[in-house]
Amino acid sequence: MLDILIILGGAVYAGINAMRERSAAVQGVKPDIAAAVSAAAVPVAAGQSAVVPVATSAAYQMLDTEKADHYLQVAGVALGTSALALVFPPAGLVAVSLLTYLALPLYKSATIGALVERRPRSSMVGAVLTLASLGSGYYLLVAGSSLGFFLSYKLMIKTQAGSGPRVARILGASPRQVWLAYADSEVGVPFESLRAGDVIVLRAGELVPIDGTVVQGMASVDQRTLTGESHVVDKIPGDIVLASTTVVAGKLHVRVEKAGEQTTVAHIERILDDTADYTAAVEQKAGAVCDRLAGPTLAAGGATALLLGPVHGVALIGCNLTEVNRATTPLTMLNYLDLSARQGILVKDGRSLELLSGIDTVVFDKTGTLTLEQPHIGEIHCLGDLDADAVLCLAAAAGRQQTHPVARAVVLAATERGLSLPELDDARYEIGYGVKVVLGKRNVCLGSRRFMHKEGIHVADPEGLATLQKHSEQRGCSLLFVAADALLVGVIEIHSTLRPEAFAVVKRLKTRGLKLAIVSGDAEAPTRGIARALGIEDCHAGVLPDEKAAIVRQLREQGRSICFVGDGINDTVALKTATVGISLSGSANVALDTAGIILMEQNLDRLEVLFDLAAEMERYRQRGYYATLVPGAAGAAGVLFFGMGLPAALLLDMFGIGAALGTAMWPKYVARSTIQPLSRKASSSSALSQSSPKFAVNLLRAGQ
Repeated sequence: MLDILIILGGAVYAGINAMRERSAAVQGVKPDIAAAVSAAAVPVAAGQSAVVPVATSAAYQMLDTEKADHYLQVAGVALGTSALALVFPPAGLVAVSLLTYLALPLYKSATIGALVERRPRSSMVGAVLTLASLGSGYYLLVAGSSLGFFLSYKLMIKTQAGSGPRVARILGASPRQVWLAYADSEVGVPFESLRAGDVIVLRAGELVPIDGTVVQGMASVDQRTLTGESHVVDKIPGDIVLASTTVVAGKLHVRVEKAGEQTTVAHIERILDDTADYTAAVEQKAGAVCDRLAGPTLAAGGATALLLGPVHGVALIGCNLTEVNRATTPLTMLNYLDLSARQGILVKDGRSLELLSGIDTVVFDKTGTLTLEQPHIGEIHCLGDLDADAVLCLAAAAGRQQTHPVARAVVLAATERGLSLPELDDARYEIGYGVKVVLGKRNVCLGSRRFMHKEGIHVADPEGLATLQKHSEQRGCSLLFVAADALLVGVIEIHSTLRPEAFAVVKRLKTRGLKLAIVSGDAEAPTRGIARALGIEDCHAGVLPDEKAAIVRQLREQGRSICFVGDGINDTVALKTATVGISLSGSANVALDTAGIILMEQNLDRLEVLFDLAAEMERYRQRGYYATLVPGAAGAAGVLFFGMGLPAALLLDMFGIGAALGTAMWPKYVARSTIQPLSRKASSSSALSQSSPKFAVNLLRAGQ
């Protein structure tokens, strides 16, 4: 008799407390509690260490780590005392007290739904089942179901809490210290402490962390993430430099114009906020399904009670197992976000991963996405008595000590041909123009057309050279000029380098049945050439940023679901317009902010893995629904046609919770072993960022 009083007393207490808090909210008292009650939530005590709040079911909303641990521990003790009660009956009073305590939020939510909102809630289904089960003495079964229920929420909170450190590690490459020019010295200061008006020092190989104006020095800056071109540009006093560009030669003093909100911490907070918001949205969507099924479930239970008896009516109500999907559905999504991060894929918003499973068209930007930072040499045009190897040997010897991507390409080509490079006797660097060196008794100049003019280099065939420059511009390649003893002896074509993994990636995407397209702001000839090489027919060249977005918008209006892969500021609008936007690590900050997914390896290898993860996540989400639907349907059939009672229904409830939880956790512990492990190879940009800060030659495009 005492156990019945405890059960009923708990339900009455919870109902009265809920109505009292509701009344206080209406009168404007305790607005924090009012907000919680209006959402049928359990208010979190002041001072609680809410490490990672997670929006959960209507009865257990905003569980934090501490609260989830508390409920889980109580459920564990309740399970132990329930088992003990089988051999020592007095322990049953402790068990029923603990289980009633765990059910108080459930009773409060059911009261709000019945008496205030006057609409069915899934908490009503749980309240009826819990009251009937406890009243019938099935403490052990109720304790087992409670333990599984709170374990699912604990796992969801733990998984989301692990996102913070992983995102921090992924984004940890952002600059933590910059060199501030102070009087005649340089002082290292935290990046976050920069203010507008400060002057910082930037050297070759360093990433520009701010927007600013050059006040001193001269350097070559790689702006491919901003302009879509793979060529460097000169920066002299008065010029603007922008964040996420790279200094590849020279040294600059830059006055800070904008700083502050582009820190690593800010990026991490935005990503975690997006993840938390989407987790809550997924839970809310699952909860809406549970609430919609609450009315039919209660009605079916009532009808069954009239026809077969109250025990069978409650048993039928217990066959509705959808409540656990409130936790397991977002848990599945969080596990796949975790798996993505382990594969070098930062999914900033789970919505992007969900939408990716429905993508039918992938649109690539060309420069920086399908091509590498470091170019390669093409044809060598000999304009004097020297042959191609001799011209290349002079160029490589002059540029062998440089960190510039073009210089590295020339040296690499000479190495591949097995050329022996002479030692430098003397070298003079003209930052912003080129390099002049002494090789034995020969004076060699290497650089742009403008550098040749400055050094007074004689051109034997000016008309032929002009024709060559015109053709090279039409084909989208640069020209590197080589002179010896004041005579132009050769011109080397510099071409963009297609990413080596691009061929395999494109082939695999086609195998998946995806349509592919290329859009680029670059010239028609190089863009068409890359499209032909990759076997992509749909190609758009010479387009402006708004035109890129217009192309994506047009494809979407045709009914296609678009994934856009880009890396520059000129890709930002298209990334935002697409169904899913993907960018590569090292891209412009605004592109990284806009894209929903970032490939952290700075190559396209992970793209297929990403599509596999998205497809797997959708499959496991469906399996999670079936894991509760099938036992529920079997239980309903057992109650209606085979006279199954409440104990069997509770056992099915436990089985459904375990199956749904196992399905949600399966990818984390098993499915990830089937995915190709993350490569440890360093990217070319990583190598650039680690190069020593020294002066280097500026090798410019023809016509500059």
